[in-house]
Amino acid sequence: MDVIEKLMSGSKLLSRNAESDIYLSNYLGTRVIVKKRIEKPYRDPELDLRIRILRTYREANILYQSHINNIPVPKLYLVSLKSTAIVYKYIQGQTLSYYLLENFSNDSLYFIHCMGKLMGKLHSINIVHGDPHPSNFIVSNKKIYVIDFGLAFVSSSVKDYAFDLDVVYRSFHYLTPDFANVSFDAFLNGYRNTYHNSDEVIKLHAKVAKMGRYHERV
Repeated sequence: MDVIEKLMSGSKLLSRNAESDIYLSNYLGTRVIVKKRIEKPYRDPELDLRIRILRTYREANILYQSHINNIPVPKLYLVSLKSTAIVYKYIQGQTLSYYLLENFSNDSLYFIHCMGKLMGKLHSINIVHGDPHPSNFIVSNKKIYVIDFGLAFVSSSVKDYAFDLDVVYRSFHYLTPDFANVSFDAFLNGYRNTYHNSDEVIKLHAKVAKMGRYHERV
C-alpha cells in the first residue's frame, strides 16, 4: 500500500466530480485534501492514464508556481503520478459564494476586491484558472485563498484571461443578481491593482460579455 492509498483508507469522501474524487484526510498531524483523478472507462486505458498523469502534473506545478509567487493557495504536500493524485493542505473556512449568499455587505465587496487581486496575480504569472467561480475561493481568518486548479493551464493569451473574467462575471449574475454590477466593479478594481495589462483584458471581456448576452436573447 503506497502513501496515497494509506491516506485514502479511512478518509472522508467530500465530493465527486467528473475528473476526480476529493477526500479529507490527515498527513503528519495536518488535515489535508487528497485529490485523486479517476479512470474514464470510455477512454483507451493507455490514453486515459497519460491524460490523468499530465493533468495531475500540471495542477501540482501550477499550485507550486502560485505558492512561490506568494499567491495564497493550499500548500502542496505530495504528488503521485502513479496514483494520479495530489495532497495539499485543507483550508478551513467558507467559500466566497456561500459568504456572498449568506451575508452580502461591505465585507463582501472587500473579499471580492481581494479575489480580483488574486486573479490579477495569477494572470501576471501566466496562469489561467479556468474556473474562477466564487466557490473556488475560500475565506479563512479574514484572508482569501484560491483553490481547485483542476482546469488551470499556463497561457499568455489575453483571450484566455478574458474568459476567466467572464466566468467571474456570470457567477456574480447567477449568485447575487441584485449586486452583480457592483460586485464585478469591485472585482475589476482589485484586478487592475495587480495585473499590468488589465485594461486590454477588461476591454476584450466587455466584447465577450456582449456576445454572451446576444446569444442568450437568441
